[in-house]
Amino acid sequence: MNRIALAAALTLVWSGAHAAGTDPVVQHPANAAPASGQDLPSAADATNAMHQATAELQKAQPQVQEAMRQMPKMMKQMQPAMQAMAKEMPAMMRAMAPMMRTMADTMPKMMEAMQPAMESMAREMEPAMRDFGKDFGREMQRTPAPTKP
Repeated sequence: MNRIALAAALTLVWSGAHAAGTDPVVQHPANAAPASGQDLPSAADATNAMHQATAELQKAQPQVQEAMRQMPKMMKQMQPAMQAMAKEMPAMMRAMAPMMRTMADTMPKMMEAMQPAMESMAREMEPAMRDFGKDFGREMQRTPAPTKP
């Protein structure tokens, strides 16, 4: 299977998992939204999650470097498809213009309707976020960074 097909397949799998709610990033406990009335994760939990993510990124470094090395070849392979898409772009933009105008016309009304709810949510979240920020800062100073595996 060539790399472009593989990338497309992985993208479809990820988007399907995301839509189905089974995306591993969304399902990861560090990314879980607290249920209504539930406390935010502690600063220690957030710090540990950050250190774990850093370690995972370090483990992935060789794969990232290989992908970067392959990038020029992949870009060259994709060039005909990109050129074909570029030729179609003006027609697509013309076809989308009415929808875009409608969205632009309704956006101010939608934002105005959402404003009270957004302000209320911000007021409710402010104390918890302030406390979380203080705890997170203290925990970052107290917790040593992980060593390389």
